[in-house]
Amino acid sequence: MSSGPSAIINLQQGVLETAECECKSGSFCFTLSDGKLKWVLCAYNSKTQITWLEALSNIGIKFREEEFEPTKETTIYDFTVNDIDGHPLFLDQYRDKVCIVVNVASY
Repeated sequence: MSSGPSAIINLQQGVLETAECECKSGSFCFTLSDGKLKWVLCAYNSKTQITWLEALSNIGIKFREEEFEPTKETTIYDFTVNDIDGHPLFLDQYRDKVCIVVNVASY
């Protein structure tokens, strides 16, 4: 068994990206890429993840910018959402009515 490292990450070419990952449910992951390879790193909590991200960015690692893709919707009435039963709900039916929008998750 080798006692050396299994990989060496070239931090001069490194790029960070926060990511949803499938490695462990509820984990706080981020990716680190050197242009050739990509590593998924997972922290146990958000505080540890932020500590790692700050430390890596303090030594010059750049964050990858997410490209913003504008949607065609311009007002809330242009959107269609799913109701609690999964059926489409067209928000334009609430035009000219007073509404409170509450975004919650149901399990």
